[in-house]
Amino acid sequence: MTLDSKSIKGCLLRDAEKATRFAIIALNGVSTLAQIGQLGITFVLFPLSLELRHVPAWKIGIVSSGLWAGSLIGLVAAPSAIRRMGYRSTVCLGLLASIVALLLTPIIPQRYWVLGSLVTGLGYGLRWIGNETWLFGIVSDRTRGRIVGLHESLLGIASIAGPALVALLGADGFPSFITAAAFTAAAAFPLILASLYNSPPTMEARPFKSLLSAVEGTIAGITRTGPLTAGIGGVIESALISMFPVFASERGIGAGKIAWLLSIFGFGAMLLQLPIGWLADRRGVHVASLIVVVLTVLCALAMEVIAPPGMVMLGVLIFVLGGAITGFLTLGIVAAAKQSNPGQLAAEMSTVSIAFTITSVVGPLVAGGLFTLFGSASLLVLIELSAALLLLLLARR
Repeated sequence: MTLDSKSIKGCLLRDAEKATRFAIIALNGVSTLAQIGQLGITFVLFPLSLELRHVPAWKIGIVSSGLWAGSLIGLVAAPSAIRRMGYRSTVCLGLLASIVALLLTPIIPQRYWVLGSLVTGLGYGLRWIGNETWLFGIVSDRTRGRIVGLHESLLGIASIAGPALVALLGADGFPSFITAAAFTAAAAFPLILASLYNSPPTMEARPFKSLLSAVEGTIAGITRTGPLTAGIGGVIESALISMFPVFASERGIGAGKIAWLLSIFGFGAMLLQLPIGWLADRRGVHVASLIVVVLTVLCALAMEVIAPPGMVMLGVLIFVLGGAITGFLTLGIVAAAKQSNPGQLAAEMSTVSIAFTITSVVGPLVAGGLFTLFGSASLLVLIELSAALLLLLLARR
């Protein structure tokens, strides 16, 4: 009788583990598909489409920052939405918001595109917190690191597939907007499967209660290495992605080649994170951060000195920049995880993500203003100065 009970219990545990593994796969599928539609295509499509319409750089900066501003609103609103509606409904709401905004944006006047970018970003933020909190909440402690690493690699696909799809479909019409909405909608299918095989965790996801407390918490924690590194990375990445179409266009590079270069940026962002993480494990986050900063400055200087660089050289520099700049966020997350105990991990990760998002709102605004006042070279100067600031702060530590 005892043996039978143990056998039954063992079978139930194995079934539960299989269901959890399937849910993990499904939730990773949600992130992968939604990331392509909500970020990979969208964050390239908005600025490139406006550039083709000869919109001034400062207006492109405002619309691009709207994507990040909407994301910040979504990040702050997600915990309350999860408590009231649950994880699945919060993710569904995020997907729906982005789908509606992407379908309506190309048919509304350009002066209202900032509303489209805000709502698209809002959906991105809701899906980001709702899905990832669910995913990481059902992962065991012994496998969490590997699952997080796999998840970040899958998210990197969006940085490659998004610009490539824009290059193939074009940024001056409906196809790219419809495709972005289609990928976002497709994420609902693995979401349904995940909910069939796993009940979301009952933990309370409440990093902040309001926008004011979110900002206060970020300011209080920004001096720590994790949020500081991720925050400066947010300025650099958002400024480069939003203004690179204008920067490259002034150098005679066509829209198709610009999209492919941004796709190469995505390859670097995806492929170089594992070496950066390995370097952090072997030499420490501090040394890895210093190396990433130096690479960023050197690549920006090379793009400035070689005028104009050939496509092969520019592709190499963009590839390295993609890995180095994305490495700011990767190392920020690693630093936050090392500095916190398990009970504080969720709060630390929230601080890192909100710090990254807030500074990503600032990046396009600053870059667009500098671009208008001082020309395209100011983009590289902004990257160099931001990276140098982090270099100085890290060197002092």
